Amino acid sequence: MNDFQTERDRKRKMTSEGHFVQPFIPRFDGHYDLWSMLMENFLRSKEYWGLIEIGYEEPAHREQPLSEGR
Repeated sequence: MNDFQTERDRKRKMTSEGHFVQPFIPRFDGHYDLWSMLMENFLRSKEYWGLIEIGYEEPAHREQPLSEGR
C-alpha cells in the first residue's frame, strides 16, 4: 500500500468516525470566472446564496445616537 492510499484511508476513517472535515473556501487567485463559480457553489451548499440574490437592506439609522437620548 502506498502513502497516498494510506492517507486517503486515514481521512475516510476520520470522517466515518464523526469528525468534521473543514470546508474548502475558494480563494481568489486572479481567475475571476473560476473563483466566482466556485464561490457560488460553496455559498449554495451552505444555503447562503439567497442573501446574494435577494440582497441585504441596512436597517434605518436612528436620527440621534443612543447616548444623547438618555
